[in-house]
Amino acid sequence: PLYAAGNCSALSARVTTMLELNRQCSACKKQHPPSAPPLSCCTGCLFAYYCNEACQEQDRVKHMTECAGSA
Repeated sequence: PLYAAGNCSALSARVTTMLELNRQCSACKKQHPPSAPPLSCCTGCLFAYYCNEACQEQDRVKHMTECAGSA
């Protein structure tokens, strides 16, 4: 089970990593501080985040090959 004894530190590390990834643009890799406005995310997979439409367009071809929502 995910919440079994001993798995809490691994789960905590994964959540921290996910929060950090949500602050980095998937295209330009710019890291945004927590105080910055939230990045836009891909509505297909909810995993890719972008600074703006230009970054999303720049990453479109690469992302469509890995996006769970494009299948």
